[in-house]
Amino acid sequence: MNPARDKDRPRRVLLMALGMFVAAQLGFGLWLDHVAPLFRFTSLRALVTRLTDRESPPEIVVLGSSRLEGAMVESEAARLALPGLFNAGVPAGDPTAQEAVLKRLIASGARPRRVLVELSPEFFVRTNFCAGWNGLRLHRWADLPDHIVQIAVTNQLGRVAAARLLPIYQYRDLIWKEIAGIAFPAAGAGPTAEPKAETSRRVVNPHDIVPPQTPAQVATLAEGGRLVARSWLRDTRIDPVNIRALDRILAVCRDMGAEVWLITPPLSAPHRGTFNPELEASYQEIISATGCRHIDCRDWMADGWFHDSHHLRPEGGLAFTRRFAREVLLPAGAGE
Repeated sequence: MNPARDKDRPRRVLLMALGMFVAAQLGFGLWLDHVAPLFRFTSLRALVTRLTDRESPPEIVVLGSSRLEGAMVESEAARLALPGLFNAGVPAGDPTAQEAVLKRLIASGARPRRVLVELSPEFFVRTNFCAGWNGLRLHRWADLPDHIVQIAVTNQLGRVAAARLLPIYQYRDLIWKEIAGIAFPAAGAGPTAEPKAETSRRVVNPHDIVPPQTPAQVATLAEGGRLVARSWLRDTRIDPVNIRALDRILAVCRDMGAEVWLITPPLSAPHRGTFNPELEASYQEIISATGCRHIDCRDWMADGWFHDSHHLRPEGGLAFTRRFAREVLLPAGAGE
């Protein structure tokens, strides 16, 4: 036995363990980026599943965030003779996320003749709240230089760094859910299982009568507006990253012959009040530069329809869908 050799053994074991750890993190990160890019983007996986389960391809695709995800109700649109509408909204769905959604839907066979793109002033400022979401579910190393400023100023740099350097740790809950879904498929586990509320069954105001606001709801909406002002819009300088993403969305749509409409979703009065004149002017310039039709729905819905400053209650989504279909889609021949 060589005492000197035995003395070096703990060091070799430690280095080997460290090497295996680094290799595992690097290998899993490469797998996420190049083999299974949808593993992290569970809401997009759910969209692809819904798309492939449809009997016919969609004629109208709605790209957006959870605002339009809840405000554009497919079942209500179908009841109004608009069965071709497919709501592809995802949480924090800014143009960067919308571009990824659109490309994946096209790769899965979608060829819509009209694409409705949600926009809002918050998407284009440096403190864009969607940046951290995209860093965790979408970005590769090569994407970080374009998005790193937004990620840093929204205080998401630590989480995104963990996702890049320690992906097994960062996505541990998702990994366990996936393993559980494979091991126990009957239980419906797994990250693709993202049930949505059956809003069509919760018709509270069938005649679109605005529900009265409670004091608690008034306080919630007011606090939501204050939160937007002090966080999402604390720096209203325009960042071009989502302008470029919007331009790419328009180019993809034009290449496949799809008409693009831009939609600013309904927002409560406290939320609308956070947009200062300078930001609003910049927002209108961005929209005007696209040359697309813009439907500004910010003041379409009274505050009684909202459960927070920017999300409609389920019955509010039904009411908005009816109004949008009646005033926008049906007159444009969307039901043909």
